[in-house]
Amino acid sequence: MITLKPIKGTALNRGKPRIWLSERDLSAFGFEWKTPVNIVWATDCITILKDEHGKRKMNGRLNPKGKSLALLDMTCSHEQRESIRMGCAKLKVEAEHGRIVISADFDTLGA
Repeated sequence: MITLKPIKGTALNRGKPRIWLSERDLSAFGFEWKTPVNIVWATDCITILKDEHGKRKMNGRLNPKGKSLALLDMTCSHEQRESIRMGCAKLKVEAEHGRIVISADFDTLGA
């Protein structure tokens, strides 16, 4: 697994906890705009799995050069986010082909 840049662990969207990931290199892990995925919520992490029969699709946008960029934009309950965040200011993002894992970034604990 390769560690990507950490993401903000306390973001909100209309008052709901938001998990927003817009890495430019998600395609290197098989995630393109509209890629079907399944999202698995565990007590301590979120796992996004590429799955041709997935219930959700990766969001996306075009960059200024017209290249398609995949992004992940999820809202969840405060309880779900706090369970994953474990008091850390940021969330760690790790990826390998067909799999993204989001968990607490303990380097930012108490920050």
